[in-house]
Amino acid sequence: MLRTLLCQRGIVLNKELSNMVVEDIKFNNINFNKKTSLKELLIIIERCDFVLKRCV
Repeated sequence: MLRTLLCQRGIVLNKELSNMVVEDIKFNNINFNKKTSLKELLIIIERCDFVLKRCV
């Protein structure tokens, strides 16, 4: 389900992007005792993908 949503948005989930998303969620959500919804997860993935594309 998640891969199809990402493919529709033109995002390829790889290990580097996955690690970046996990670190972002750990730092910004878990530390503040917040839960991450699917909508928020997609937004975080889009931001991380954008950053990775700019760095490469």
